[in-house]
Amino acid sequence: MTTVHLNAVLHRKLTPEQRRQVLETCSKPTALYMKLACDTALRWKSFTKDTHEELKPTATELIIQLFERYGLCVEELV
Repeated sequence: MTTVHLNAVLHRKLTPEQRRQVLETCSKPTALYMKLACDTALRWKSFTKDTHEELKPTATELIIQLFERYGLCVEELV
């Protein structure tokens, strides 16, 4: 699913190791989680090896990470 999305939409493909890490990070992925994980994976280079720290295990954590990436504080939004 992840590789198909990246390849079809943006002509990008995860390495086998990166794909394994995306699929193993979340035990019960939802559509929202997979979308956020794909968006995170788009930032990786082919030589990026350890993605576990960047890829959070829940959609909530990925959303917080997204806000932080743009310099927004989640507490300010609540």
